[in-house]
Amino acid sequence: MRRVITLCALVVPAVLSAQANVSVASASHPSTDPVAGARPAVTANTATAVRANDAIVLDGRGTDAVWERAPEISAFREFEPNEDGDPKMRTTAKVAFDDHNLYVFVHAYDPHPDSIVGRLTRRDQGSASDWLIVLIDSYNDHRTGFEFHVNPAGVKRDMSIINDGEEDDSWDAVWDVQTAIVADGWTAEFRIPFSQLRFPPNGAPTFGMMFGRKVGRTNEGIAWPALRKSKGGLVSQFAEVSGFAGLASPRRLEVTPYTVMKSVPQSQLDAGGAVAGHDRAQLSTMGADIKYGVTSNLTLDATINPDFGQVEADPSNLNLTAFETFYSERRPFFMEGAGLFRFDLNCNDGTCSGLFYSRRIGRRPQLNGDIQSIDPTASVSNSTPILGAAKLTGRTQSGLQVGFFDAVTEERRAYGNTIGSLVAEPRTNYLVGRVAQDFRGGKSAIGIMATSTNRSLDDFTRQHLGRSAYVLGLDGRHRFWKNDYEVTGFVAASRVQGTADAISLLQTSSRHQYDRPDDDLTFDPTRTAMNGSAEQLSFNKVGGGITRFNFNFRQLSPGFEVNDVGYLSRADTRTANGWVGLQFNKPTSWYRMARLNFNQWNGWTTEGLQTEMGGNVNFHVQLPTMWWFHMGASENGFVPVYDDRASRGGPAVRYSPSFSPWFGFAGDDRKRLTPYFFSGAFWADEGASHGFFVDPQIEFRASDRLKLSAGPHFQHDINDSQWFGRFVTQNADSSYGTHYGFARLDQRTLSMTTRMDYTATPTLTMQLYLAPYVTVGSYRNLRELKDPRAARYADRFQAYTPFDFADTAAFRGFGPSTHDFNYKALNTNAVLRWEYRPGSTIFFVWQQGREQWDRNMGSYEARRDYRDLFRAHPDNTFLIKASYWFTL
Repeated sequence: MRRVITLCALVVPAVLSAQANVSVASASHPSTDPVAGARPAVTANTATAVRANDAIVLDGRGTDAVWERAPEISAFREFEPNEDGDPKMRTTAKVAFDDHNLYVFVHAYDPHPDSIVGRLTRRDQGSASDWLIVLIDSYNDHRTGFEFHVNPAGVKRDMSIINDGEEDDSWDAVWDVQTAIVADGWTAEFRIPFSQLRFPPNGAPTFGMMFGRKVGRTNEGIAWPALRKSKGGLVSQFAEVSGFAGLASPRRLEVTPYTVMKSVPQSQLDAGGAVAGHDRAQLSTMGADIKYGVTSNLTLDATINPDFGQVEADPSNLNLTAFETFYSERRPFFMEGAGLFRFDLNCNDGTCSGLFYSRRIGRRPQLNGDIQSIDPTASVSNSTPILGAAKLTGRTQSGLQVGFFDAVTEERRAYGNTIGSLVAEPRTNYLVGRVAQDFRGGKSAIGIMATSTNRSLDDFTRQHLGRSAYVLGLDGRHRFWKNDYEVTGFVAASRVQGTADAISLLQTSSRHQYDRPDDDLTFDPTRTAMNGSAEQLSFNKVGGGITRFNFNFRQLSPGFEVNDVGYLSRADTRTANGWVGLQFNKPTSWYRMARLNFNQWNGWTTEGLQTEMGGNVNFHVQLPTMWWFHMGASENGFVPVYDDRASRGGPAVRYSPSFSPWFGFAGDDRKRLTPYFFSGAFWADEGASHGFFVDPQIEFRASDRLKLSAGPHFQHDINDSQWFGRFVTQNADSSYGTHYGFARLDQRTLSMTTRMDYTATPTLTMQLYLAPYVTVGSYRNLRELKDPRAARYADRFQAYTPFDFADTAAFRGFGPSTHDFNYKALNTNAVLRWEYRPGSTIFFVWQQGREQWDRNMGSYEARRDYRDLFRAHPDNTFLIKASYWFTL
């Protein structure tokens, strides 16, 4: 079901922006206070803040004297569903400040106060409520900002904004707000410490600001100044609020020490590597998070000995491809401000990867598998301890944006009866630097990014891992023609150094495959370094009218490598892609908004072998009932195309055209019961391969405090050309032959994601997450490559029976069924979170994991498999984490 939600967020960002996306720009005015009774003028794009002479009592009702003097902002305009429409209800805002805080009072008029919607959720979680939003561009750079949201129940959300509209909801500030339901609507009084904002030295006479409102029962979006969806950007549309001249730079040192106590499971293995018993260990640790304002616009964030035990586990997944699974970041320290370190190489359905992939830091030790293949009794870890990490980020008044990140991870060893101990992950230092300079008021920019990875290796690890890795990238963007068109591009270079053994492993990995027999690449087992480069150029239309488009060309050389601290699934590619979209934002009697998208893509290796040529059309429409419907279809292989990774280092294999339609819908989330549904199918290999999936989901709001959701996923795929293995056999004439094996895989997957969210108060919440996962596969019809580039699918393979060869002893008992699997996993998290004072939190966490590999291989029976899963031995972790925030 996440695909439906992600799709909606991508093709119709304005829907979500009604809750979260509203922003502003700035100017300069004198700082003198207006005398009582002489209010400064307010226009459609400018306003003035007034200084509070007395302390403001935050009660949500705006009864302090300063609000009598503050000029009233009332020129709000509707942006959702009608751009620049007349709002159905009046909204006003006022701005004040003192030496330490910014204050905003917003009055949302409503003739039916009993219909105002305020749902209790945990902090930073959106809901179909009424919302009031304050957006601030304290740098007044038209590119960056901060958002502060509140609903009538007092639930807070906050976000940071970069690149004129990219939001980061992992940013958490310490601020306060009070709300009240009044006779003619509802009100909110915000207090935002200047220490949580960033602005140039000696204060900023003008802030960019925007105020937004969402009406829950009608999904109407209202903003001052007018927010236009037809224009590219968000922060660049902010208004100017002046009067802040003379602000002193606030002291910004925040310290959050924490302590963790946990009980974790431990397993004992027998001589064969099987689990022989279970035990528990009691652990405790301490650490701290530090935020220090080095200057008024440069901030240091550091974490010492971090623990992320409260973070939800990754979803289970059995990966049968040649490529690494990409997991999104969930750890707060690495999520916050991540947008500053983005240098994207590839984006797919809204998920982008590039030079910096923070999941590398603290990863599962890379050599676990190698060590367990040597000694099955070896005990290995699932993560690598992070000794410390720090980020230095900021932006100067001239538009120079800087970011530096450094982290050190501890050496992690594996212990076994045979090996004694071996290093599974060496001590590693990761360094990332990012600098970008804006020009033309943020409409153009040029930037540079550098990463380095350095490892302390011993005799074992230097055989497998590179000693050092460096990447340097240069990127830029330029908007023009009313800010509606944009050209972007980048160039990058990489270098990895290590022993000949380590570089040989890198050359023959699925990312590079220098060992393919039918290309012009040369595998050199003596190399001790590998270099590569990457380039991309894009031309985009980002605003104006109903059309949008993106056309881009990208090339990655065979040796380009960023995976020491970045993510890249493969190198040796050239791609030329195009997208054209039509956005229908003006409501009619038939729809509220609609999107129609056309995509076309092409791919080659750098030597010119065509690997992709396909297209896609998709359509998305929101009805006046607030229901969304989605549909689309893709086809690949318009011309002969080849998969140069199918045989895992063998020859490229032609693949036949494939076709995949899909359909989905999402119900009205204002209702107590909201259904979602998504389904798709595919056909390939001239019909020999086919499959389908269904993703239904139900969200049930039992009360304003309790929400339940359940979403099963069922998928049945038959892949007639699934990779099976490479076999080297001795022939009757004593020669050796290499056989690239493929088989028909029949795979069924049944999983379920269940969540419960209970909110006692905005600061006391409980979440429960339960995700069982079962996938079963059986292999049949083992074949080997015969003519991998044949036009007919059937001519590409021939039957393969290892027993036909002289060396039959190596294959005794061998057959397709020996690879059958029945994998089951269960992830469970229960988290009680209490923010007992602003910025200070106690977590009570229970995590449970279950896993089973060894029963009913290749046989799928849902009831039996789920019963076996819940009977598997549970690994329970209990954790208490307490933190205390204070300033100095």
